[in-house]
Order: sequence, then C-alpha cells, then structure tokens
Amino acid sequence: DDVRLGPVELHNMCITVFTQLIAMNECRVVRAKYFEKCIKNVKEHKSVLQSLVVMNGLFLSLASKRKKPDVDWSTFGCVKDEQELLSLIIEDLVQYCSSLSAEGGDSLSCNRH
Repeated sequence: DDVRLGPVELHNMCITVFTQLIAMNECRVVRAKYFEKCIKNVKEHKSVLQSLVVMNGLFLSLASKRKKPDVDWSTFGCVKDEQELLSLIIEDLVQYCSSLSAEGGDSLSCNRH
C-alpha cells in the first residue's frame, strides 16, 4: 500500500468517517448518546476540539435531512439551546486560558485567538 498518512491526516480522516457513519439513518438511536458524550467532554475540559468537530458533524447531518435547517435541541436532550452550548464553550476557553497562565505560558496569546 503506497498511501502514507501522517498522524494529523489519519486523525482527520477518522473523524470524517465517524461523523459520516453516525449521520446514517441506522445510527439515529445512538446520535444523542454521542452528542451527550461530547457535551460531557466539553464540561470536563477533555478532548474539546474533537468533541466540537463531532458535534458539528451531527448538526450538519441533521440539518441536511430536515426541511428547515434549524436544529431541534430536544433531539439531544443534554443542552436546552445554542446559548447553553455557547456558554459551555466559552467556559472551556476561559479555563484553557487560565491553565496557560498558571503554567507560566503566555495568557495574552490566548486573548489573540
């Protein structure tokens, strides 16, 4: 096999394939469980970037199958609306910046992102 993938490319491919699989109609029962696990990760500040990528894939798959592109938040049951999700993401970003500062890192670089 002549295909050589680096770790980043392999990781991205795995996320892409996973989100395509979870978007399949046969997986509709487990979508909410994965979304809930992603929310748990964000709340616990674990694998946040990967969890956001998976959640985005779930949103896109649901929006593309609906006549109106808005996401029905009751589908997931672990957050009530976009505002709650945004609050979780901001809370994680604040925690990340604080951890940079506590480790002696450049907390100002966090403000630039």
